Amino acid sequence: MQFSKLSSGTFILIIFFMASMMSACEDSNIVSPDSDQEFQAMGAKEGLTAEKGHRGVHISTANIMDQMDEDGDRAVFAEDGATLRRTNNGVSFQVKMPTPEPGTYQYPEPGETATDEEGPPEVFTLWVFVFDDELGGYEDFPWSSAFLGGGHVVGGPNLTLAGNITKETEPFAGFKLENPDAEIHLAVAPHGALSPAMMPDQIKTPAGEPPIWWVAFFDELD
Repeated sequence: MQFSKLSSGTFILIIFFMASMMSACEDSNIVSPDSDQEFQAMGAKEGLTAEKGHRGVHISTANIMDQMDEDGDRAVFAEDGATLRRTNNGVSFQVKMPTPEPGTYQYPEPGETATDEEGPPEVFTLWVFVFDDELGGYEDFPWSSAFLGGGHVVGGPNLTLAGNITKETEPFAGFKLENPDAEIHLAVAPHGALSPAMMPDQIKTPAGEPPIWWVAFFDELD
């Protein structure tokens, strides 16, 4: 199945994750911070500070959109639930949304890192897709870079995932980040109920297809 780039508010990517790529994912940043204080400190970590002469740290928010319905549409799931901070050196990001209630949403097909069984607790991962026009698409994909943003096991009412990417961060697939001002999509993937036998891969590898992800879109900066 093939997906093209976002058009008219519909998030469409290509199914790209292959088992052979799993080794490209590092163990760092697989458990995300759960507090605003930790996220606010992200901008100062790993060189994510505004350099002299930079236009400044650019902060923007976006709605988190729900899984697609039968008509291919998405409703707002969490208003202004996603935040993106950009500097010369990279980006930091956070998504905050109600934890999807077990049994009320679309689950992924069972696989090596996902189950269609209900929790709690349940597992979710955050993915960052960069669309850099200068780099172009990676192989046959519309995005240039895909990064693991974080993974979390959650059983409470709220889900928070946060992380950061610098120009030195190794991507899960594609190219390293070159332009922090590029178009960026954040996607939260469900993995079903926690499975100790699947850990730690369950919180650091992709699951499901774009239509069942919760997504937020950030346009390229002028």
